[in-house]
Amino acid sequence: MGRGGVGALEIVWADLAEVRSLAVDPAAQRRGIGRALVNAAVEEARRLRIHRVFALTYEEKFFGKLGL
Repeated sequence: MGRGGVGALEIVWADLAEVRSLAVDPAAQRRGIGRALVNAAVEEARRLRIHRVFALTYEEKFFGKLGL
């Protein structure tokens, strides 16, 4: 991964998408990288006119702060 992070947006249906495969290098955590990746995924969903975005996660607190 190399001092950053990765994430993906998967379109589930025409009106629903999932933030998937979000991971941030432990050495880079708490620097806003995860938040930026989620925000980019949500912005991409909006650009595609998908208004419902969700995440299946064990990190409920993190995603909850972001409104997912």
